[in-house]
Amino acid sequence: MDEFLVYYDDQCEVCQAGVSWLRFLDRRHRVRSIELSSALLPGGLVLEDCLRELHVVTPAQTLVGWDAVARLARLFGWTWLIGAIGAVPP
Repeated sequence: MDEFLVYYDDQCEVCQAGVSWLRFLDRRHRVRSIELSSALLPGGLVLEDCLRELHVVTPAQTLVGWDAVARLARLFGWTWLIGAIGAVPP
């Protein structure tokens, strides 16, 4: 089972609320939320970019912005349909 590393701005109230929802939905503990203020970013991630948009790192890929949100939504039964529809290109 892949682990999803979610890098978020712990100074942002919207980001904090999003992480709270992730923790509520993540019954199988597949998501690990990492505060940017205390994170050592893996190679390829830039702090300024991470502060601007959500970044999710898996063993296979790094997802940014809406792609990251849609992928996380597909992890959970309650939000799976939103993630599936959101993954379809316009």
